[in-house]
Amino acid sequence: MSGEVEDPKSNVRRLIDAAILSSDDGIHFHAEDGFPDWYPSIFGESSDPGKQSPFLAGFIDLVRDSDESERKKSGLWEEQSRFFEAVAVKQGSRILLMVECADERHHFEQQILHSSHIHELNRERLQKELELKKVLLECVMHDLANPAAVLLMNLQHIEKKLESGDERSLRAAVERAINQVNRQKQLIQSISEVFGAEANEAREMKWDEAPDLVVLAGEIADEMESAAESRAVSLSLEVSDPGVTRVKADPVYVKRVLVNIVGNALRHSPERGSVGISVGRNGGFVRCRVSDQGSGFEEEAGDPFKAFNQGSSNTGSSGLGLYFSKLAVEMFGGTILAENEKGGGAAVILNLPVAS
Repeated sequence: MSGEVEDPKSNVRRLIDAAILSSDDGIHFHAEDGFPDWYPSIFGESSDPGKQSPFLAGFIDLVRDSDESERKKSGLWEEQSRFFEAVAVKQGSRILLMVECADERHHFEQQILHSSHIHELNRERLQKELELKKVLLECVMHDLANPAAVLLMNLQHIEKKLESGDERSLRAAVERAINQVNRQKQLIQSISEVFGAEANEAREMKWDEAPDLVVLAGEIADEMESAAESRAVSLSLEVSDPGVTRVKADPVYVKRVLVNIVGNALRHSPERGSVGISVGRNGGFVRCRVSDQGSGFEEEAGDPFKAFNQGSSNTGSSGLGLYFSKLAVEMFGGTILAENEKGGGAAVILNLPVAS
């Protein structure tokens, strides 16, 4: 029993969904085995397949001008929201051209590219999370060390006053020590919340929760008075604008920022120097400026808000205080910058949005 033998070219065309054309002169083409269903609506049925496709016309010109027997591929291109690829071989003046519908391949390649992009984004996200957790761990040590140091100074102050019998001074020192213990508890709670939240998500603050930056600055000035006295540095607070000074920020975070900035100023202030805190309105922001009479920020040290930047005069800090301050202030839509004073010393200026 004999059967009809199919043309191999016909089998190939159906398998790869392609039109196979040939030309004896490199100009006029004819189909080797008819056209696929999609071909006429895209490229027409004339002897010039490039008539309706400038891209295919340019590819045929390239093949015509190429060296003999050199195989050419067009790469994917789009026509009428569909994707195609052409392959051609030149033998003398004869050209064999195959135009393949590549919709599925294009879709597959796009999926691969999309998947690769998602993997890269996830990799970057995980890397940032790891870096953030490392920084936050350092911040735990940094933020718990500062209150502990102030607490220790207050206790040492109490010990001295016990000998002199100064009851009034003792009571004030005890209150400051209690405040430091309470602040440590708040810091531990805050750090716990930070580890369980995204770094760039600040919770919405209600008006009755919005802290007054003047009040917070006053509390920090009182709490750090002993630290200033121990260094023979005067610490003052000035309110330049008695207007609305409530801010859209978490009070625990703001206090951490102020402790970092004021503590940094005290560490870099010379004996008998001064540290000034001024608070006032600045348009839609409340501005807080902390200045000192130290040596200023070193230009060669680079960005003072960069993590672990301690400069050449290492004062025992971890180099994370200003870095965390920048993260916290920007989290609430504020800004923070550092500058050197013309007459010497440095200043850190933060702006937090006014609560409305």
